[in-house]
Amino acid sequence: MSRVFLLPFIFFLVFTSNIPAESSRNYDDTNIIEIGLRAGIGYRAKDRFERDLENFTSTFQPGVYSRSEVTGFRNLNMGELLLRIGFDGNQRFGFTVGNVDYSRATLTEVTSDGYYTRLSFDINTTYLLFTYHYQWELNKQWAWEAGLGIGANETLWYSGGTSYSSIESFQQRGRLSGNGLSYRLESSLNFRPNDLLVLQFGVLWGLHSVPSFNGSWNGASSTFTIREDGRTTPLSESRVTDSIILTNQFARSLDMSSSYASLYFSTMIRFSY
Repeated sequence: MSRVFLLPFIFFLVFTSNIPAESSRNYDDTNIIEIGLRAGIGYRAKDRFERDLENFTSTFQPGVYSRSEVTGFRNLNMGELLLRIGFDGNQRFGFTVGNVDYSRATLTEVTSDGYYTRLSFDINTTYLLFTYHYQWELNKQWAWEAGLGIGANETLWYSGGTSYSSIESFQQRGRLSGNGLSYRLESSLNFRPNDLLVLQFGVLWGLHSVPSFNGSWNGASSTFTIREDGRTTPLSESRVTDSIILTNQFARSLDMSSSYASLYFSTMIRFSY
């Protein structure tokens, strides 16, 4: 958690080491470029994606009972690179490139035919947002800011674990990915110690949505699907077709719509143009 704040503080120290407390240069906020780094820590609430994972099953046998539980997956770290352009004294348009790294999730499953499965999921999202911000000046050094963003993301999902029975064990490995849309609302208190530097302390709400995941599971091209009975299973592409045609079951792709809240700290350097 502490490492996520290291880069903005280094950025702050390097660029401010030779800047006087009161800069003699006067920048017009109408024609500025702001470049900076942001780090944050956050929390995500339980959502449909997690509830669908709790319906995970590794068995296709009728009459076999399966029970699954998911733990973790609550906290997250985020880091971002910011580029913003001022078009008047109060408005900013820009881009944000960032990454959210969710805490590891652990899934355990027990089946009535004697199998025990333990899986770990590492999920992270990389995104690009187009942003708009508006500032209200409180005094010469302090301002309150609100903004929003919309863009696209790529979410990677790495899985690993083992299934055990009384006589054998099976390794489980997966690498899945998906693309979707991302949304952002945020608000911050901005402090300008001089004309070249802006420090932000803020809070944001974000949403990353992914309609489906595709990739490999145990060496085969697969996707996570939700069957007609509500159970979630990694299926190969051919198995999905068989499930629909041969068993007359409807299957849809597992989707993710992950919302979260985060506290963040940003350091930005201002340039005139």
